[in-house]
Amino acid sequence: MRALYEQCMSSGKGFADGDVAAMCGKIAGKPMDEFFAKYVDGVEELPFAEMLAKIGIRFAKQEARGDEAEQDNRRRRRETIRLEFDPEASERALKIRAAITAPIAR
Repeated sequence: MRALYEQCMSSGKGFADGDVAAMCGKIAGKPMDEFFAKYVDGVEELPFAEMLAKIGIRFAKQEARGDEAEQDNRRRRRETIRLEFDPEASERALKIRAAITAPIAR
């Protein structure tokens, strides 16, 4: 998104839907057509746990307590999750995580 933002700012114009997929493919170094067809234009659920594990983040289930539990019973049942940093993440995962969570320089 940062690269697409910079491209749009330098050209002075917006971008089309296809530009997002094209920029993602350029950054990833491979076509992203299948990914966009499945997860953006399609209805498949993103494999968040698998994807975040690659950058040292994991899902932890969190049980609702007290008033939260009562409210949850009134709504559709849904899982509450918490994201945690994996203390055993590889150095590569930590570098990737740092790069994608760095603030945009202004």
